[in-house]
Amino acid sequence: GLRPAEPGTRPHLGMAAAQLRDLCRAQLAVESQLEREAQLHHALGRLSEGPLQDLEGAAKHYAEVQKRAPDHVPALRGARRVAMALGRHAELPALYDAELAVTRDPGEKARLLHAKGRVLERRLADPAAALAVYREGLAHAPGDVVLLKALERGYRRDESWPALADTYARLAAAVDDPPLRAAWTALRAHLTEAKLGDAAQAAVLYENALATDPHASDALAHVKRLGASQRRWPQLVAALRTEHELCRDKDARQSILCAIARVQERALGDAPAAIQTLEAALRARPADPSLLRELARLSAETGRTREQADALARLIETVSAPHEVVRLAMTLGQLHEGALRSEDAALGWFERALTADPRHRGAAAALERLLRGREAWPEVLAVLETRAAALTDPEAQAQLHHRMGELHERRLHDPDEATRQHARALALDPTHHESFIALTRLLSHAGRWHELVEIYERAVDRAPHDPEAIAWLFRLGAVLEDRLDDPAAALSTFERILERDASHLGAWHAVQRAAERAGRRDRLREALRSEAALTEDASRRDALLHRAAEIDAESDPQAACRALEALLARTTQHRASLETLARLRDEAGHHEALVGVLERLLPIVPLAEKARLHARIAELHERHLADDARAIVSYRHALAIDEKAATQAALADALERSGRWEELATCRRAQLDRLTSPVERAAMGDAAVRAAEEIGYVGAGTVEFLLDSSPGQD
Repeated sequence: GLRPAEPGTRPHLGMAAAQLRDLCRAQLAVESQLEREAQLHHALGRLSEGPLQDLEGAAKHYAEVQKRAPDHVPALRGARRVAMALGRHAELPALYDAELAVTRDPGEKARLLHAKGRVLERRLADPAAALAVYREGLAHAPGDVVLLKALERGYRRDESWPALADTYARLAAAVDDPPLRAAWTALRAHLTEAKLGDAAQAAVLYENALATDPHASDALAHVKRLGASQRRWPQLVAALRTEHELCRDKDARQSILCAIARVQERALGDAPAAIQTLEAALRARPADPSLLRELARLSAETGRTREQADALARLIETVSAPHEVVRLAMTLGQLHEGALRSEDAALGWFERALTADPRHRGAAAALERLLRGREAWPEVLAVLETRAAALTDPEAQAQLHHRMGELHERRLHDPDEATRQHARALALDPTHHESFIALTRLLSHAGRWHELVEIYERAVDRAPHDPEAIAWLFRLGAVLEDRLDDPAAALSTFERILERDASHLGAWHAVQRAAERAGRRDRLREALRSEAALTEDASRRDALLHRAAEIDAESDPQAACRALEALLARTTQHRASLETLARLRDEAGHHEALVGVLERLLPIVPLAEKARLHARIAELHERHLADDARAIVSYRHALAIDEKAATQAALADALERSGRWEELATCRRAQLDRLTSPVERAAMGDAAVRAAEEIGYVGAGTVEFLLDSSPGQD
């Protein structure tokens, strides 16, 4: 027996445990039955695990129990506890398997398999084996939430999305609480959409979750979202109606009804149903601005203009802000003016808009348009005057006075009042371009040129940059040149353009024109040469330099000749320059030089003119240079192109003077061949004979020519 000691003290427990251990060991020494030995070893294991705090000893005793009684469940559990405490986790799966082998209850088997899986997952870092154990446990307890959660954790870690989705489905089926079942279904729906890419199936799952728990706000939000994106319009409408039933906020309820109406109209194409939804909402709140706006919008988009106008007319009575009144009145005016074809009603709405905001540009414009259509010009002017008086912006006021000026000029035919209105516009805004243009036009039509000159001078001074100033200087110069007949002042004005832009070709043209009209030949010549220096077109440059040389010729022919020769040095075949140079050489009596110029002209003139030039060259050789030989050559060139009688006669004279009788006979024969009259032919023969007798030479050719010219005569 054990000696009693003070209960509740640690020494007492240790002494008692030691005495019990010794007693059990003594009993083992004499025991021969295996079952009894197993019981004694189990008792020693419990003592070692507990009071004696000898885990190693406890492990040995539990092992001895397993040798003698493998189905001893308490010993198996004690061995697991000791192995866990000693950190011998690798021994635990076998110990769980040993207990599983002797366990018959499915629930207990599921519990043991879950514990084994936890060891594999957390202690032995073998998640794959753990998942297999969890699945095995689930086969014994299909609805076990703990095992399903363990599988969820593993599948999520391994990203096994299909298996995880199936696990969520089984979790939802395993619980009875509707909110929890809806939550598991929503998780499955999220996974199906985000990871499996099946938005349509996800939408169905969210709808199931919402059907399970109508208060599941997340599921409701996803049903609405996927209903829109997956075009599941009936389901979206059902979700919105569910939300409407659950919502207690009046404004939110009205917004939901508006959303339902939009889906019915735009997605389902059921405009009547949408309108019914809005009208049902309006019965609860007849003056609700949001519903009236939506009804107006829906009526507009479905082409129900009359219903839209009615809704807007009801809506305008519910608003007080001036800008809202203006906007609605403008819309109503446009509807009545357009689709409803009620101009009188449109005028009333536009007047209401302008009354709410006298500065409203659109209302004034609409009124003006309708009144213009009726040609009610005084009323139009009254609208413009009213708006101009209400505005404080000088530029806007100037624009209105400009429009009034246009009306006075074009509709009321009052140019004087139009001039005054445009002058008022310019007084308010000196940069108002349209009034400036109108004022210049009115002054021009009235012939008030000096006032127009002043206006243009103001425009030049006010121009913000050179291009605009140049444009006004051109207009100013045109008035001075054409209207006031003051080319000298116009020339000075165009010169001011060149001060701003020395390369402005238009200004150079204007300077040339004004200089010519003002008799400033020297300035004209300089302008022509300045333009030539700026011109890239070679033909244009040559024409300008030629014109400048012609002006030189008026006062200094020699300088003109030098200028032309310089031009021809660059452009050898400039015909106009060659012709002018030829004229100058002819006027100066420089015949030899003239021949050279004419010979330079020959290659560039048409064939018909070549004959004339050859004849002219021959004439110069004959009359001025006393060179019949070169004259004869030139005459022959001319005749080769055009056999004119005068040229043949001149050639004959030259041949006769040169005593080239046989050639003369040939020439006379050619002349004779051109004659058809017997009298003319006989006269030609007599002249040839007299010429031959005068010089004392009658050759065979002459006799033959005489016989041909007068056949049948002695």
